[in-house]
Amino acid sequence: MKKVIIIILLISFSISCNSTKNEKVEVISKIITMDEEVSPNFFYCDIGSGILRNFEEISEEDCSFKINKLEFDLRQRFFINSEGKLKEYWWYRAMGVMTYSEEELKNDPKFLKYIGGENYKISLIENNTKLIENQDTLKIEKIFEKPKLIMIDKINCKNDQRIFYEYN
Repeated sequence: MKKVIIIILLISFSISCNSTKNEKVEVISKIITMDEEVSPNFFYCDIGSGILRNFEEISEEDCSFKINKLEFDLRQRFFINSEGKLKEYWWYRAMGVMTYSEEELKNDPKFLKYIGGENYKISLIENNTKLIENQDTLKIEKIFEKPKLIMIDKINCKNDQRIFYEYN
């Protein structure tokens, strides 16, 4: 009888340790890319080292990254502060990345509104299966622990695009 109880306790402990925690995460950037089907066949920009790097290794000069063996070409990156305000915006073009500081964005409210950068209220719900950004509920396809990225399901993305959220 003692052996059965010990086995049950070990199994329940193991299950609780492996269950997904609904911890509060801080989203630090929103990333829009070309999807993994289009990106390998599409040479988007002329800048950078020409080396496809892991996400955590990319610099401002890189216009694509990989996660595992999947390639993604960057289109836009929104850097978000802890109050949910846009602090920097990067727009990836064929001639390179165009960066906009918080001050530049504040000085051009029409552009800020155009890119949807006024507020970012982001939270995870339902055991980390969905993400809410402002009024939109997005289905999460996968949460990566390294790199710290949340991949949104393709049903919530425009044609040939992917949306990622980088978190701390």
